[in-house]
Amino acid sequence: MAIYPVHGILIKTKVGTGDFTTLPGVVDGDVTMNQETIEVTEHSGRDRKYVQGIRSGTASLTVFYDQAAHGLFEAALKAGSEVTMQYTWAAPSGNTMSYEVACLVTSVSNKIAVNDVIRMSLSLQFTGEVSLV
Repeated sequence: MAIYPVHGILIKTKVGTGDFTTLPGVVDGDVTMNQETIEVTEHSGRDRKYVQGIRSGTASLTVFYDQAAHGLFEAALKAGSEVTMQYTWAAPSGNTMSYEVACLVTSVSNKIAVNDVIRMSLSLQFTGEVSLV
C-alpha cells in the first residue's frame, strides 16, 4: 500500500469562462466522493443485490480570508453561479494528482477572533463529472 504524505495543496478557481487563479491562504481541505447504490433484489432472492447509482461529491476548505481573493465565493453563493475548481495534491516525491470540477457554493462562514486572522470556511457541492487533469 502506498502512503502519500501531502507536501502542498494548490487550488485554482474560476467563474464562467475566465482564467484560473490560484486560491491563496489555503489552510486545509476535504474532498469527498460518493457512489450511491440502487437495490435490485429479486422477490425470490434471500440476499440483497445492488447496482451502481449516481455519483456525487463535495469539498470543504478553510482559508485565511482575503476579500479580494475570496469574495468570489460570497458572490457565487449569492448569485447561485458555478465556480470551477482545480485541486492538486503534491507529494514530497514530486508526484501530483490534479482534478477539475464545477461546484456550487453551499456555505460560506467567517470565523473571527480578537487578535487573530479571519478564517473562511467554504462548502462546495460538485455538479457534473470530476475530471483528472
